[in-house]
Amino acid sequence: MSWLFVQMWFLLLVAFALGSVAAWLVHRNIASRGTR
Repeated sequence: MSWLFVQMWFLLLVAFALGSVAAWLVHRNIASRGTR
């Protein structure tokens, strides 16, 4: 495996993790706002 391939997969994993965390935070914010 070349370094570029590893770096690309690492960036994809980081982007996916950040996206999932951001979506979870937005969902939690909307849910808490709806209950109050």
